Amino acid sequence: MDNNKVISQDFKTLSPKILEEETELLDVKDYDNIKQVGEGGFGTVHKAFYKKGTKDQKIVAIKLIRIFEDQGFPVTALREILIMKRLNHKNILKLEEVLYAPPNDKNKNRGNVYLVFPYMEQDFSGIRMSGYTFNFRQIKYIFYQILSGMAYLHKNKIIHRDIKSSNILMNHKGEIKIGDYGLSRFVKDKELLSSYVGTLIFISPQILFSDKYTIKTDLFSVGVLFYYMTYHEFPYGEENYELNDNYSDCVEPKYENEMEVLKDKDIIPSKESIEKDEKNNDELSIQVICRND
Repeated sequence: MDNNKVISQDFKTLSPKILEEETELLDVKDYDNIKQVGEGGFGTVHKAFYKKGTKDQKIVAIKLIRIFEDQGFPVTALREILIMKRLNHKNILKLEEVLYAPPNDKNKNRGNVYLVFPYMEQDFSGIRMSGYTFNFRQIKYIFYQILSGMAYLHKNKIIHRDIKSSNILMNHKGEIKIGDYGLSRFVKDKELLSSYVGTLIFISPQILFSDKYTIKTDLFSVGVLFYYMTYHEFPYGEENYELNDNYSDCVEPKYENEMEVLKDKDIIPSKESIEKDEKNNDELSIQVICRND
């Protein structure tokens, strides 16, 4: 397969910044690799400095997408980039830049693609594993942010399909952002989908039992996450993903969409409380969580 041709075709709609040279992995202009912080099926995630030593210095996260010789550029990664370039919301992880290093000896003549994001200090899977327990006021504020991000996605006809604790990110200011759009896609109004995707313990019964499903499947996953963070266990099974008998007894959902949940005063904090938390959310900061480990 001609990888240069694949990249050329796929990237017409992405407008990446072309790197003239890449002497080493992540040794690219304006960026200095600090350390690897994650790894997935298509590559690795790194913590890096942007413009180190200048007034514009900041820490970012860089996702390296490897181009496989027999497959070219991953279709799921292409879809993720196309979706994320359209997103602009305070509770959605922002794709800041797309970088492309042409094939050379260092990358085995396959080329590398880098996605640059704001650096988020933690995800909720890591926070829970640390033993930190959120109080209900914190949980309500967290889910106000999650549901605000979900409402934005669904308003723009995007289904996420992989809402889970490791894809909900938090920075040192206590700001929540939804990440990882590798399984996301654009949908039409009331479009029925059938692909079996997602993480088993978070997916809806419709996906699990191979039924047709709609964009509302994301709300089920948010509900599972809410239960997990509130009661410190999964509603339908344990973390080994063995579903118990309760899963087959699911009832019709109480809420049709995110806006209905946001109006429920028993679930979501008041407007005054939200505004207060946005001004001073020290109670939901990485520093506070670390002090309580």
